[in-house]
Amino acid sequence: MLKSARAAPKSTIWPAPGNHEYQTAGAAGYFDYFNGVGVQTGRAGDRSKGYYSFNLGAWHVVAINSNCGSIGGCGAGSPQEQWLRVDLAANPTACTLAYWHHPRFSSGGHGNDATMQAIWQALYDNGADLVLAGHDHEYERFGPQTATGVLDNARGVRSFVVGTGGKEKGGFATIRANSQLRANSSFGVLKLTLHADSYDWQFVPIPGDPLADAGTASCQTTAAPPPPPPPPPPTTEQTLTIAASADAYIFKDSPFNTYGSTTTLLVDGSPAARTYLKFPVTGIGSKSIVSAKLRMFAVDPSDTGGRLHRVPSTSWTESSLRWFGAPAYDASVIGTIGPVVVNQWYELDVRSAISGDGTVSFTLESTSTNGADYRSRESGATWAPRLVIVVR
Repeated sequence: MLKSARAAPKSTIWPAPGNHEYQTAGAAGYFDYFNGVGVQTGRAGDRSKGYYSFNLGAWHVVAINSNCGSIGGCGAGSPQEQWLRVDLAANPTACTLAYWHHPRFSSGGHGNDATMQAIWQALYDNGADLVLAGHDHEYERFGPQTATGVLDNARGVRSFVVGTGGKEKGGFATIRANSQLRANSSFGVLKLTLHADSYDWQFVPIPGDPLADAGTASCQTTAAPPPPPPPPPPTTEQTLTIAASADAYIFKDSPFNTYGSTTTLLVDGSPAARTYLKFPVTGIGSKSIVSAKLRMFAVDPSDTGGRLHRVPSTSWTESSLRWFGAPAYDASVIGTIGPVVVNQWYELDVRSAISGDGTVSFTLESTSTNGADYRSRESGATWAPRLVIVVR
């Protein structure tokens, strides 16, 4: 907890909860003591969160709750991490200090706590200067670091582990990178003097204990560079509706007749009838194709609406198209229309057949003896076959 150097009534204490506080459900005793019995919000922050911030002279100070499992986590995107980023952005002071219980970096028995990495990253990104922690029962000072423990003398965050309150003196396990001073010889407190653009530290031991550590450092003059701007939003999508320029069916039983002027288009397996469709695709240019659909309006029910193929030739006309000599179509099926009912639009995905501007041609055929009929362009623009292409 942070407190003034003089006598410490509760009005001068800004606490942060440790793991022992949560040995009581919800750290109830801790919040009752600082906020008042049953009071939701007070000196220790909201009792469901336990994190808060305040300004102290030229400094912005943040109390973090490192009991992550009790408050919805501490990782990137957690409520506390999101709150911290918003709080730091709203308080762009020259100097920033944060404190919590479980150290992100420590050579003591508990060691580094990776659960606090996202919190440290938020502080680093916003140019924070100093982090205080406890938990391990010794004293340790680290040089300025990134959230992953890389020394960064320009923009890194300096930290102290101060677990020297008097319960016991712990030992050191793995010596962590950038640890500048370690001691488990003394009980005492860390005294910080906060200036407008710098700070002094001094370890004050109890009488008779030997540890002496003191120094000074300037606050960062710049925060981490801002993230790159977001990519530009996608170009507004545009819908192209292209009416058929020609449509007709051919009839096997009348191989020399033409049916390009009728108001219906037949698709049947017996007697065999196929429908041909041609569309002059324009308006795509250099745009990307998002989707392409062929839409047809059914006027006769059938158990099978037909199978669509691409026709390589686009030179046929309504007045010349007949079963005899009809242009060939690709064997592959672009799409299939299932059962159809009367007065209903049906559509097929033809994205694979549309690559850009230019005329495209299709045929619709069926093996069903129960043929399907569709409106032709001669029935009027309202019901005519059409391509609906979305581009961006």
